[in-house]
Amino acid sequence: MSVLHKKEVDEYSHPTVLSWCAVRTYGITACPLCSIEGPQDAPDLVDHVLHHTYDFALLSLPGNQSATEDQNMPMGTYNFTKGQDGSDKLMEWFQKSSSSVEDDVAKKLHLSTQHTPEDSLSADPFNTEETDDFNRDDYIKQAPVHESFRRHVQNRSSSSLSECTDNGEDLTDRLLRELVESPFDRKEFFPNGCIDRIITPETVAATLNAQADQRRLAELVDFASQESKTIFAILLCCDLNIEEIHQALRHFKSIRIDDSKLPVIGNDTKLFFFTERTYQKPWTRLRVRHFCSNQWKFLAPIFQNGQRELSLHSDQVLPFLAVNQRGNPGMFGEVYQVTIHPGHIKRAINSTVAVKKLHRSYSEDEATQDILKAAWEKEVDAHKQISQFNSPNIIRFMTAFTRGHERFFMFEWADGGNLRDFWTKYTSVLTESLVRDVILQFHGLADALDKMHSMNYRHGDMKPENILRVNTIGQKGSSYLDVGTLKICDMGLSKKHTMATRLRDVATTTMFTSWRYEPPESKEENAIWPRRYDIWSIGCIILEFIVWLVNGPSGLDKFNKEIVNEFGAESHYFERENRSGVASYKVHGAVIATMETLSRHPECEDGATALGDLLKVVRTRLLVVALKSGKFGKETPFPESAGGQVQTRADAVAFKTALEHIIRKGKERPTYWIRAKHASYLQFQKENPDYDQLAEDIRRGQAFEAGLARRREGKELFFFYGTLMDPDIVQEVLGLPERPVLKPALLRNRGHMRMWGPYPAFLADQEPRVDVKGMACEIEGTERKDRLATYEGDKYNETKCFVNLVTEGGETDLIVARVMASEYDIIIIGSGPAGLSAAASIVRQDHTTLLFDSGKYRNAKTNHMHTVPSWDDRGPAEFRAASPRDLERYGTVTVEHIEVERIKQNQNGIFEATAAGKTWTGKKVILATGVEDVFPNIPSYTDCWVSGIFHCPYCHGWEERGNPSAGMLAEGDTGNVVVALHFARQALRLAKQVTLYTNGNEQLTKQLADALTEAPAPMTIDSKIKKLVKGPERSQIELHFHDNTSKTEAFLAHKPKTKLRGSLAERLGLELTPPGIIKVNPPFHQTSLKGVFAAGDFSSPMQTITAAFHSGTCTGGGAPLQIQAETLKQKAIF
Repeated sequence: MSVLHKKEVDEYSHPTVLSWCAVRTYGITACPLCSIEGPQDAPDLVDHVLHHTYDFALLSLPGNQSATEDQNMPMGTYNFTKGQDGSDKLMEWFQKSSSSVEDDVAKKLHLSTQHTPEDSLSADPFNTEETDDFNRDDYIKQAPVHESFRRHVQNRSSSSLSECTDNGEDLTDRLLRELVESPFDRKEFFPNGCIDRIITPETVAATLNAQADQRRLAELVDFASQESKTIFAILLCCDLNIEEIHQALRHFKSIRIDDSKLPVIGNDTKLFFFTERTYQKPWTRLRVRHFCSNQWKFLAPIFQNGQRELSLHSDQVLPFLAVNQRGNPGMFGEVYQVTIHPGHIKRAINSTVAVKKLHRSYSEDEATQDILKAAWEKEVDAHKQISQFNSPNIIRFMTAFTRGHERFFMFEWADGGNLRDFWTKYTSVLTESLVRDVILQFHGLADALDKMHSMNYRHGDMKPENILRVNTIGQKGSSYLDVGTLKICDMGLSKKHTMATRLRDVATTTMFTSWRYEPPESKEENAIWPRRYDIWSIGCIILEFIVWLVNGPSGLDKFNKEIVNEFGAESHYFERENRSGVASYKVHGAVIATMETLSRHPECEDGATALGDLLKVVRTRLLVVALKSGKFGKETPFPESAGGQVQTRADAVAFKTALEHIIRKGKERPTYWIRAKHASYLQFQKENPDYDQLAEDIRRGQAFEAGLARRREGKELFFFYGTLMDPDIVQEVLGLPERPVLKPALLRNRGHMRMWGPYPAFLADQEPRVDVKGMACEIEGTERKDRLATYEGDKYNETKCFVNLVTEGGETDLIVARVMASEYDIIIIGSGPAGLSAAASIVRQDHTTLLFDSGKYRNAKTNHMHTVPSWDDRGPAEFRAASPRDLERYGTVTVEHIEVERIKQNQNGIFEATAAGKTWTGKKVILATGVEDVFPNIPSYTDCWVSGIFHCPYCHGWEERGNPSAGMLAEGDTGNVVVALHFARQALRLAKQVTLYTNGNEQLTKQLADALTEAPAPMTIDSKIKKLVKGPERSQIELHFHDNTSKTEAFLAHKPKTKLRGSLAERLGLELTPPGIIKVNPPFHQTSLKGVFAAGDFSSPMQTITAAFHSGTCTGGGAPLQIQAETLKQKAIF
């Protein structure tokens, strides 16, 4: 008492305060006037007796003896017959009737003969369990209230509250002016912030000051205007006079009830309004119902990005100012475009958002309801995880919330509609920017699918209606037609989500049903749908986009109508066929015919245009029936592709890589995007042009008026090594005065190949055998032919060039170049410490080596390398620059500064590495691409990586020794007791105290606490991190927590999880260890595939530079040994 009620004790002394707590008893066990009985001093029994007493007082007054109190009106209002003066309030009637009372003063008080004690009883018999009604929410929901809240408050007695403004407007009137109706709910709410403006110390004091007792006014004003603003506002709307508001506030203050205790539901009503025996003054059942129903108008939720799932009461009002239902209700829910009230938005959320209300969110059956609840939780979790990808091509998930049994998702609003809307609304006019933007957006979608698939999520319902557009006019410059940013939406059928899967109880109303874009494997019974399911669907969408681009909306409509089954009904993009009585599937005939027709269009030429290459990707990699065997799918029994060749459907990585190749070609050749504005290029679309015709076409491409003299038959064609696709190098090699212009060309070559000195050649004396597509330019003058013949080709070892050697003066030399395959002994992919160490070992054995340097390094942010003898405290960038210079003197190492996209082993056992449309071959491969860190989802973690977060205290932390405190993040690879304490012990070598941050993992927190209890150490444990901020000094890092506190550590030790960089190991089908690194066999680190070796971080748990040197040396020894044995057809030592 001395602590909780110190102020009262100091002012009134202990005995006085104790006397306030005394329980007063009446000793009533039965009504003295009727037969009602009950427990001693039961609240309803006491109310019953007091009601008799009240009736005696009223019935003793002259007037209509049948008057009864109206329970639906303010206290003191009765249903007696009005007099001539129209009085209906007790006190008004009493005052006006005082003279009549004086005239009858001689009369004795009496009971009306028309009234008996039993008449005053309620309709329900006395029930000792009635107070338990407050345990049920339905008591509040079903409570009868006034017809209108607004009317109820406006009809209150004007004398109940004092005036607070100069114009006579009291607080209640000011509140009423703030009410806003939500068109979503057809209910009113008070916007967030209006209470703070209206309920201030001044206005509260002015309202409560009408109370005569001023003793505790200051405390009540402070309580009502600071801690309980909302409660005070609700009290103003509950038909309480000033004295009753004082009573309610004093009671709430005494039991420490403030705004944080709202809303009042269930058992809370007992605490708020009920004493042990009866209603707490001034509350009655009717007033409690008013309070509980009116509170929801003040409790509209606030929305913000990334907030936890909100669980709203069924009576809470959604604070939406505008609502527009978008389209017809879908299969699993209906989507609304809503505008949120500005007062109910936080953390940069746009006011206009999309709200999806789900169907099938409640069931009377308890078991079904449990299933729906679990499915809902999985779906929310899926949206949260997918949102962490931060993909610009996935619709941004903001939050999820429930309201009673209703379930909602909130997403960013896509103002451009969906892709189907776009195709219908706009007519395509081919421009370079339009084609480029379309392919860039599909690359973004491919990247989004790749991120989803990498986390084992499958969308499962890809269709044009589920690809939304966000307009970008004004952001990307002017163009004829804004494609916008395409975003995948409606993750309702994702693999880890089961709530709506296969629930098709609501018919779709889209133009084309969802199942149309399903792949053939959807027809297999009991099949597990793989992630490549989405690849087929996106292939259908891309094909429709190409049709729209080339043939417009009418052409797209015609194409869709052609995809029907044998009965003329809408069909999939595939159709059923029978092979020897076995059912199988193939690409629909109408689809194949359309792709074939498109391929002959000038803008869709394979290899010559972006749309042509995109169409090829669709035909050969996306709309392919056969699936790759593996963990997520089995080999299908129907392997025919769209082109009639056996193919397997691409995964998201391959799909994205193919689009990157198209984009790269577009950067190199601006004319690649579209040919319509370069009319002369259409001349090259002839089928099987002869050599002379090709020369004429090229000539016309440079000058339309002049023709090119026909060439004699039988000329020899030789090709030489050289980067003749680069005009600058052509100019350098041939000594041209001007930079030549390269043009697209097709060469129908006659001849067979033979060797001419060190170079192969084609003799033009046979039937056509070789088609060459590439770039061509004219070189006039025969004096330059000798330069080509003697050109040192190994300097630019990238392309092969076809050269027409002309012996007669005045004719034109013609050069056509294309990408070629260059063969090496060993290909090393990755130029970190492991790759460079392997190369240093190989060159000493005189083997030709190709070293790929992607420019991506795990230690790119690191300024110093330690634990490396002779290189301590020097940077890794300096090391990477120095090592290739050391290798150059051997003359057998070629370095390519490009990232390898694909690698495979051909039927001859040779490995083919492809990048940027070029292919290199090698007898052996050493993979040294390393791993990449998977950072935890903590804001600003990436910004602090290396500069304040150390993944290895030995490598980075020595300079920070002697600090009083350091942190250790127990998450990821350090997210278990053994490893967490291991890292903490390392950090203790550098700091006197270490705090282990478990970041909200309660189980790990308890396990660490138990471990430290058993073996004490200068370590403490802390929990959830809100964000990280790099400190101002050295490696300091500031940790901010969700309770708005923060702490600065000298550094933070943490080893995040890692994953293999790139997809090359997967493409080669290499076996992995349980931790996820490549399995290698000592001592030479050969993988599960003969001829492929692995070195560096992704082949060893010891991810250090010195360990990478060791493994690189092992592979640099093993690969040459294999080649040497195979060359002599002998058995290698391993």
